[in-house]
Amino acid sequence: MTYDCIVLGAGLAGTSVVWHLSRCAPDKRILILERENAAGTHASAQNAAMIRALVCEDELVPYATAGTHFWNHLPEELNWPGVFHKTGSMLLSSEESTLQLLERRVAAAVANGLSAEMWSPSRCRKVFPNLTQTPLLGAAYCADDGVADPQALIDGFLASARRRGVEYRRKTDVDTIHCENGRVAGVQLASGGLIQSKRVVLASGAWSPALMQKIGVADRGLRPHRRHLFVTGPAANLVKGLTKQTPIVWHVDLQVYLRWETGGLLFSACDEEPYPASRPEVDDDIDPFVEERVSRVFPFLLDLPLVNCWAGLRTFTPSHEFLLGEESEVPGLFYATGLGGHGVTCAAPAGGRVAREVLSDMQAKTPGSPEDPGCSCCSGAFL
Repeated sequence: MTYDCIVLGAGLAGTSVVWHLSRCAPDKRILILERENAAGTHASAQNAAMIRALVCEDELVPYATAGTHFWNHLPEELNWPGVFHKTGSMLLSSEESTLQLLERRVAAAVANGLSAEMWSPSRCRKVFPNLTQTPLLGAAYCADDGVADPQALIDGFLASARRRGVEYRRKTDVDTIHCENGRVAGVQLASGGLIQSKRVVLASGAWSPALMQKIGVADRGLRPHRRHLFVTGPAANLVKGLTKQTPIVWHVDLQVYLRWETGGLLFSACDEEPYPASRPEVDDDIDPFVEERVSRVFPFLLDLPLVNCWAGLRTFTPSHEFLLGEESEVPGLFYATGLGGHGVTCAAPAGGRVAREVLSDMQAKTPGSPEDPGCSCCSGAFL
């Protein structure tokens, strides 16, 4: 069978693309392939699951804004119980230049319909009293941020797309993207089979650079990096006022974040180490780095017992700009990759943008059809 589009990777980005495609073009033959036994088993499942509207990178602001709106107004078919818990977030700063950047981000967020404001150090410490030893000039607070369930969103994307006819195959490893006469013609499976399609969306995260290199296109410096996350035991005795409604706290300058997790705290020291595309192992030597960084930001964390630690991958370009849309050198090849830890917040608008480009290509190849698919059902998610 020949498909109108094949999506490689059933993580947040890939399932978002097929969900948008299924809504806008339910008559098209769409296939999503996943190399693992289940969808979303790598970066999509290994992150801190935080929705964060205020980001530092200029290029990512529209995606984070649209993504936060998406989570706060989930479509009925995705709004499962517990999929999103709104807590708000405090982004702390100890540098004047960062504080000015956060002020601009807050102004832009408010202009775009989000609930955000600047907080003084005293207000931050009133909400989270354990910040007494934290270097702090001020903070940006966004009430619309919170904690999500990425797996529930992936499952929702897939279930809805499959009801509309999208085909999903797991345990299917792709060897290379097949091209003919300079254009995408399908995918060659590791098992030897060929699946035909004039459009392939590369949403393979850490595995994307290898597939790009195989067909001779520049990988844009896209590389996976390892980051460690930790969960403490019950923390109410040492963290004043800690509840499920405690805001996410992220020190933007000193790069440590934390949030409530089952009565304790989930936190990370934002380590960033290049790592091969694989399931990352915990670094036995990570403790000194974490202890040194945490001691400067949230020293009270060092008094809490740890009950869990894991490592996850974040794949990004050197500029941290997302890799989205069609490859100029190979018609029919589209990217939905390099979300670099922002996938939980930004997958919906990123997938919407890629889906729109795929739909435009489909329309251009259909005689007599308009150039713009004019999708009304998903236009709000497209950028």
